[in-house]
Amino acid sequence: MSGRTELAAEYVEFLDTDLPLAITSAFAVIGSLVMLFLYDPVVGAAAACLALPVALLNRELMGRSEGLYHELNDLAEVEVEVIRRGRRSESRRHFGAVGRRWVRLSDAEAASWSIVEAIAVGLWVFTLVRVTSTTIDVGATFAMIAYIAFYIAGFDEVPGVLQRLTRLGDIRCRLDDETDPAIDPPDEP
Repeated sequence: MSGRTELAAEYVEFLDTDLPLAITSAFAVIGSLVMLFLYDPVVGAAAACLALPVALLNRELMGRSEGLYHELNDLAEVEVEVIRRGRRSESRRHFGAVGRRWVRLSDAEAASWSIVEAIAVGLWVFTLVRVTSTTIDVGATFAMIAYIAFYIAGFDEVPGVLQRLTRLGDIRCRLDDETDPAIDPPDEP
């Protein structure tokens, strides 16, 4: 019961914190992309091309995260029982398993973010070369650079939000499930 209460609290936290962040990021990405197309269709197209690898990377991230979150949620459901039993070795094993899964999730998010940032550097370079090699005025150049910054910043939040969204899918299934969770923690991979 305690584990499921904790999971329900994460659901509420997502709706309170992450959903507004996701909406803001979506507006930043879409709005910036539209403005880039208006200033320079070539830069707009280059920015739009960034969305495909970002989508593919984040799809991969969600796939990796799904299994890890399922295991974390299994561990959360039995955590109170592990603590209640009071066996030091069992508690170490349990919290070690929890820690390893959080590290793997963090590593997956960092890898995804790093690749997106490397692609974004390419977009920055392309944009700077484009605006300095054409007769675009200073105001338009400044605006395009600002919109590139907003566009890329919108993508920065995507990996974290998608990971939490992935976890919510598993949480929803658990909260809808009427059976009691298993008492034994999941096996180590």
